[in-house]
Amino acid sequence: MGHAKWILSTVFLAGCATLAPAPPRYSLPADTTLIAKPVPPQRKLALADLASFGPEDVRSVFGAPSLDRSEGPMRILQFTSGLCVTDMVFSDAGNLTHVEARAKTGTPIDIQPCLDSFEQTEVYSAGK
Repeated sequence: MGHAKWILSTVFLAGCATLAPAPPRYSLPADTTLIAKPVPPQRKLALADLASFGPEDVRSVFGAPSLDRSEGPMRILQFTSGLCVTDMVFSDAGNLTHVEARAKTGTPIDIQPCLDSFEQTEVYSAGK
């Protein structure tokens, strides 16, 4: 009889357990097109972050430059956003030596707001 009580109490307790409801399932119509939107970076790229970047690292963050020019041993990459233009100068060793920013009118502006205006795609995966 003790064995029967154990089975009954186990069945009784099992019946009292609650299960979490299954999450709802959603399905999209077959002709639905999904569009990926850029995800804002966790934190904006700061000028100090660029110090260890080479030309290809900068391209991976800012995309294709609007200008890629060599002058002697130096390489200049120019990037344009809706707000500004920034020039980044690299030595022949690939080290960033100079960064400047200007409004599209040519007026010099602070570098950080200019950097913030770019849609950054792979912000912290780049770097030497």
